Amino acid sequence: MATTTFPILHPQLSCPWLVINHGEKRQGYSTQTFVDIAQDHNDLASIPEMLNKRICTCAHGWLVLFDYTSDDCFLLNPVSMEKIMLPELPPALSFDTCILSAPPTDPECVVILVTTERHALFLQLGESGWTEQYLGF
Repeated sequence: MATTTFPILHPQLSCPWLVINHGEKRQGYSTQTFVDIAQDHNDLASIPEMLNKRICTCAHGWLVLFDYTSDDCFLLNPVSMEKIMLPELPPALSFDTCILSAPPTDPECVVILVTTERHALFLQLGESGWTEQYLGF
């Protein structure tokens, strides 16, 4: 398995993917493995835009990434390398679940973050800020 620099993907690699960061967090996770679950195939890549990032979710061919050093949160399409910045997250936010409801090309696409404090943050793409709701369960 060769390491490639994106946007080169194996021609057979299709969604959905399982994406795994390799290495130590303090070293910035220098490589990633994209696993095509349906085709039983994987590609090893080194994507600079993913250095020092937490993969929050992978859905619809897009990744939701959180930057450990700057606290930036953004969407990344690893095929086209298109990047969509998301508004600043509330300070000291700790979330454990992220959902991308639809591809970002869909005008109804919503990013949902579920926090460890039983809150959810919602953002419809194009909005300037997050909407917070207490889940109460």
